[in-house]
Amino acid sequence: MSTTTIDLPLVNVLVPKGSEQLSVALPEHEVRVIKVMHPQGGVIVSEDADPVLETFDVDAGAELARLLRKYQRINATNPVNAVFREPDDLVKFGFKLTGKTVEEAPKSDVQDNRKRASASKKADK
Repeated sequence: MSTTTIDLPLVNVLVPKGSEQLSVALPEHEVRVIKVMHPQGGVIVSEDADPVLETFDVDAGAELARLLRKYQRINATNPVNAVFREPDDLVKFGFKLTGKTVEEAPKSDVQDNRKRASASKKADK
């Protein structure tokens, strides 16, 4: 392992998708984001006796930026912000503060042009 990367074990997670469940392998800190995305429950975490390791950038700011990009949603708040407010929040998972700046996820060019109910009622009056 180099000083710029970190190896984290992946845990197997069953995530509800419609009437089925998807099986995905994620690091522990990312599972917290998935649980926020499914507040009604249904996310099942199973520990593996011999977990697979995945390599990540050791910089907490870079990891926060990666998560913000990965879980960005159009016309919805990013669930990452509910779990990790700043790079410091990722230090307990083995990431380090290196002084790099966090790059915000690029904004979508998709615009919601639907009329809002309150706007149409005002127009009718």
